Amino acid sequence: PGNVVFRLYFEDEAHVTLATGPCVSVVPAEGDYDSVLRFILSNFKSKKGTAGVSSMHSLASVLELFSPSSKVGSHNRNLFDSAGRVAWGCICESRKVVELAASVYVKKKNQFKEQFEIEESNDKMLKMELSSGEEGIVDEASDANGDENDKKAPNDGRSKLAAEERNNERKWKEVQLAYASILKAAFSNDSNYLLLKRDLISKIRLEYELWCPLCEAFAPNPFADFNDEVAKLPGDVSAFPHPVGNHHMQVCLESRRKMQMQTLGFVPKFDSIASVITKSKKWGKKPIETSIFNDFSNAIDKVFNDEYAVSENVYRRRENVRSNIESMVASSGAFPVGTRVLVFGSSANGFGSPNSDLDLCLQVNGSSSFSNESGVEAMATLATKFTEAGMHDVNTDRLTARIPIVKFNFPYVEYGETIMVECD
Repeated sequence: PGNVVFRLYFEDEAHVTLATGPCVSVVPAEGDYDSVLRFILSNFKSKKGTAGVSSMHSLASVLELFSPSSKVGSHNRNLFDSAGRVAWGCICESRKVVELAASVYVKKKNQFKEQFEIEESNDKMLKMELSSGEEGIVDEASDANGDENDKKAPNDGRSKLAAEERNNERKWKEVQLAYASILKAAFSNDSNYLLLKRDLISKIRLEYELWCPLCEAFAPNPFADFNDEVAKLPGDVSAFPHPVGNHHMQVCLESRRKMQMQTLGFVPKFDSIASVITKSKKWGKKPIETSIFNDFSNAIDKVFNDEYAVSENVYRRRENVRSNIESMVASSGAFPVGTRVLVFGSSANGFGSPNSDLDLCLQVNGSSSFSNESGVEAMATLATKFTEAGMHDVNTDRLTARIPIVKFNFPYVEYGETIMVECD
């Protein structure tokens, strides 16, 4: 169930898409809901760990698409008793996936925190050694280790940890998004009362009250043990109240608002355009097209012009910086004659703001080639040239990376004022 798009590709080059077909919406037939849900339940049980995310998306589609014929009513809801039991089993299995993902997320997060503290402690010790003036000890260690310290940038360890930490956060968000889609589909589709009891739907609605789509996260469970970090995450509903009352909804709403203030800095309003229009007419304000939509358009224009619009002066500044750097490359003697400096990234494709850094690359003649060693040596010579030419904060920490990079700030004088242009 869900949306399916057929794709045409070569068997030996599957990553290249030749053509796609129209989007096909797959909706289970009325008599097939039980078998479809059982298939999803078997997928949940056959997959271990957090591999059930795809099954969670399938379950959300079924709950969202469930729409029996008008002949079905409360008097014959027993037609879907079997499908309802399987649907509830699927929801329970999805909660197990979320619980496991939550425990893995918290465990890894704590590990990363400890490793970051170790890295920070090591950096402090290294700085103390360098500032102690014991040059003999440092030189002896350098001789013993050869060039190993030069081959590894000092921040490589922390960069790798940061990448792993971001990956951990991304996976946890994916699980939360899938789970939130199940909860929303379960209570927002009025037909699901034929599958699930009303008290179960009420508890699902209460759990969804903790979800914020802008934060892409659930607020902490206010009914769980305050000291249990995993229990406060979604999936574990053992501490949820029964039966559910309006005051319980308010408790969850307050928890979500608190998270929104901490994450976003404000509590968003999810009023629809229709409700805003209705309120505007009720309060006797100006016509809606002048009081809301025009104000919104003007606000967008102001934000764009203030923060993102790139003026001719900025384009001219970037081109002058690029031209000056190209002259430095030519005069350094480290690269073949005719080597060009080109702009790429957000400054070239128009997605950058006036304050975006300037991403530059070197384009050498097709007949020229560099080995890893000669390339690093040439970039080191260029970095020295930048320093001699008055560039600020020349950083060569990533010279030994797979693609050598030199970072620096170009002091560009414009209308008697010096502007630092960040270059990579």
